[in-house]
Amino acid sequence: MNASHDPESGSSALLKFQIGPVQDFIAQARSTRDFWSGSFLLSWLVAAGIRELGRQLAKGSLIPSECFAKARESLIFPAVEAQPLIQFFFDGTAPGDFLGTTELLTPNLPNIFVFKVETEPTDATRLARAIEKSIREEWRGISDQCWVKCLRDGIVSTGFQERFQRQVDRFLSIAWQVVPLRGGYAKVYETLSKHLDAVRQCRDFKAWRAGRWRRDAGGLTEKDTLSGKEEAIIGGRKWFDDTKKATSHWDDERKKRKSLWNILLREKHAGDYLGAITLIKRIWHWHYLHDEKGVLSLHTKEASTSRTQFPFPSTRHIALHRPWSNLEDESDEEERQRDRLDGYFAVLAFDGDSIGKWVSGDYCSLDEKWHGDFSQRLSTFALKCVRPIVDACDGRLIYAGGDDVLALLPPDTVLDCARFLRMAYRGDFSFLAQIRNLASSLIDRNPETSDQERGTILHESAFSPHRQNAKKAAGIFADPPSLGADDLPGGLVGFDSDLESLEKTNVSPDASVGIAIAHFKDPLQDVILSAKASEKRAKHSRNDGGMGRSAVSISLLKRSGEHLDWGCQWDSGGLELYDLLANARQAGKVSSRFPYRVAQVLSAYSGDPKSDAPGFDAKTVIKVEFAHVLDRQSGDGFEKSNEGKAILKALVSFLDYLSDQSDKNRGLKATRVNQFLLSSVVGLCQTLAFTIRDQEPSEFRDPTTLPPAETAETVSS
Repeated sequence: MNASHDPESGSSALLKFQIGPVQDFIAQARSTRDFWSGSFLLSWLVAAGIRELGRQLAKGSLIPSECFAKARESLIFPAVEAQPLIQFFFDGTAPGDFLGTTELLTPNLPNIFVFKVETEPTDATRLARAIEKSIREEWRGISDQCWVKCLRDGIVSTGFQERFQRQVDRFLSIAWQVVPLRGGYAKVYETLSKHLDAVRQCRDFKAWRAGRWRRDAGGLTEKDTLSGKEEAIIGGRKWFDDTKKATSHWDDERKKRKSLWNILLREKHAGDYLGAITLIKRIWHWHYLHDEKGVLSLHTKEASTSRTQFPFPSTRHIALHRPWSNLEDESDEEERQRDRLDGYFAVLAFDGDSIGKWVSGDYCSLDEKWHGDFSQRLSTFALKCVRPIVDACDGRLIYAGGDDVLALLPPDTVLDCARFLRMAYRGDFSFLAQIRNLASSLIDRNPETSDQERGTILHESAFSPHRQNAKKAAGIFADPPSLGADDLPGGLVGFDSDLESLEKTNVSPDASVGIAIAHFKDPLQDVILSAKASEKRAKHSRNDGGMGRSAVSISLLKRSGEHLDWGCQWDSGGLELYDLLANARQAGKVSSRFPYRVAQVLSAYSGDPKSDAPGFDAKTVIKVEFAHVLDRQSGDGFEKSNEGKAILKALVSFLDYLSDQSDKNRGLKATRVNQFLLSSVVGLCQTLAFTIRDQEPSEFRDPTTLPPAETAETVSS
């Protein structure tokens, strides 16, 4: 789908492309590889469009350097300098090392690109149509190769080809707009964005089925398990069992030749019905990226007999701090044993705040140069900062495109990762000492995984390119990056006008984070959606039940079915209080019962009608009860120690901030402020108990070794 150009003439034009679907397509994931595959497929198609832009502007030249130079000169967003995927598309050369391949395979391109061309709008329209055609041809090439391979390996029958092609043809949604670049850039860009949004809102609706329900050859009438929309091409429990039995006698060489069977016949996918889009998402990495493009060889050279050829860690391995494990594909016996294990993982969704206002000129004087500079800063953050931070926190990066990040992490490091990402985004590298200590402690805790799984990625990162072995992981951030605030979004300064006072205040780009923590057996698709919902909650205004941006929001998805939400703004003091309590717990100075007990005591006030009575002071009650429980659930004299005093001081600061923000932004009655304060502290303690539940010191796991104060509290309660 496209939009025609504005009929006014001009010597140059501004174009904006948008490819979809995005959020739903990415979230439709059964496994971590599905999660990555959807993101990378969209980045791949965007790269195909940018390559065509370069070729068209180079007047048909096939010299890679000329085409790339033209594309780079024309593009305003995103910045493509040093973009691994863009470089691969232009010169066709895969990286020669593991780290380079990893960076190439990390989705880094947003689904939108903006560029300027020195031509009449009519010619710009022809250019836009050529770019759209190239994107659709790339998608068709991927789908055709996957179909041929599936047919050759006996996975599908020719009777399903019509159904397959119908689904492929209607998958992509491509919208673009052309506007003559006349007058101020800010006004033109605003018009361009509004026109494109209007086109997307008015697009034709195409139902997935027309007429009566049809039974194509093969008789499958079930819908795709992940999307619930497309009719299935293959799948079902019977198909899985029959196929697995039929292939059980194959020797290793035959299994290797028919590699797609290895990908599809996995116990965790048994019973799945797959439509064309999910089938392509599940196999294109191997047949297309590996067989056709040759970009997976370094990831598979030591695992050529792997059941899936391109192993990703399972959510269980993420929970176990093994993000670079090649053991996603457990044996069937291991699959059956997974329910006996206890482990939680986290999905982190990071997104810049008010990006629309920054690029529309609300905070600054927008022009083409400023927009390009902002794009470069976003690209620098995504390409040079995100991966080292996620890796150092034992996470696995899924997507990093400008201000948008998706990653999988263990629960006990996810808040650290969120904070470090936000600081890097703002150009504040004061976290380097903290991240060095964290990386060192993680390697000390899991020494058996250091050399094999963590070493190469961590020590060849942008922050420390010369590290040679994993035992030096404590120093992965010892060499400060050659970056500063002037290279990152946070180095920009804008002005925000108060509508009432008309006073201008300085503002800098900031970000919010949504986190979902769930058991590794929970459906990944649900956890991803929960993380995105948490991100939106962090961004929504307080009057709408959100946190007003510049915040982190966490959803705890307990396996019992209970869902808990908590969050705070970065500068509220909530995370500082969380850190002090977490450090005290992990050092064995505070009992594992402490957060549970605080939540239990304060929750009683939340349900007590007296807490709504005039004169009830929630701040005082919280401070007294918190101090009492801290005294009972810690060693002798801890409350009066420097660490204990620091915890109580942080609590007071957090409560003061919440009260102040309630008065300024909520206009709440005193009774509602009381409930807000109580729920905030209860949520913090519940989050603390949940996120570091598996990190308890041994002396607190054995009741016989509890300190006297803890034993007394246990008996009395």
